[in-house]
Amino acid sequence: GIGPRDEVGRIGVTLVQDLPAVGARLLDHPGTAIFLRPRIGSGFSFEAPLIQTVLRYASGERAHTSDMLLQPGSRITLPKFDLPLFGLMCSVGKPRGTGTLHWPSADVRARPVIASRLLEDASDRALAVHAMHMARDLVHTKALRPFVAHLWPSERVLRDRVRTDAWIRSACDSGYHPSGTVPMGPEGDPNAATDGRGRGRGVTGLSVGDWILMPTIPSSNIH
Repeated sequence: GIGPRDEVGRIGVTLVQDLPAVGARLLDHPGTAIFLRPRIGSGFSFEAPLIQTVLRYASGERAHTSDMLLQPGSRITLPKFDLPLFGLMCSVGKPRGTGTLHWPSADVRARPVIASRLLEDASDRALAVHAMHMARDLVHTKALRPFVAHLWPSERVLRDRVRTDAWIRSACDSGYHPSGTVPMGPEGDPNAATDGRGRGRGVTGLSVGDWILMPTIPSSNIH
């Protein structure tokens, strides 16, 4: 007979075979950051909230009025401990680039194959480069200069657009907002895996109810 694991695997295979939209467009907020060390007397504290303020602005390259985010981080958070460093982080809120997600096997223990392709789109990368140059300029303002000193990457990298572009390709990361892998859409849309109520097409009794439904990513945190 078909056990629960086999049933889940069979449904997954059916979805992928019958609905090519599943996993075809992985959406996320790509971003990167520069790191700064606190100066003596800066008042650095591990007790401070990680994110306390956010700068949202329009890049002018997207139709959205708030498609970019630049924010300071009070420390660098790692899985097992925090580093006593500040960060200035950017996020592209309306990226044009997309990734993919698929399962190579119907085995429910199989790991998905994820190709995020963060900042591979040249226009997305240009927005992130501009944001990092804004971050560089902020470090040298009267308000921040007494509290932080530049650490990584080198200021030489951030003074040259070509060098920044090359650095950012290896320094970008996920905004931890993956979505869009089972998008909703109208009947007949080849890019839609569910209808407008999240009901999976081609699979009886399956509904989707989280951010993987979104056919476009919102500019803000999906949490």
